[in-house]
Amino acid sequence: MPAKLNTYHVIVDFGSGIPPDAQGRVLLNMERTLREAGVAAEVFKRTAPDDSKLRLRMTTEERKKL
Repeated sequence: MPAKLNTYHVIVDFGSGIPPDAQGRVLLNMERTLREAGVAAEVFKRTAPDDSKLRLRMTTEERKKL
């Protein structure tokens, strides 16, 4: 997901029961529907946060070396 989102964006959070192939179709259809309505929107899937304890303790410099 981009660091800075434009004003017209949607972030979708799918439940675990929604299969990945359906998620992709839904995201594309949402974006198409918005654009057809004249809204230059971008639709993104919410990503899971990084829960690695090792990476969470790293400094910015250490992470850049990876």
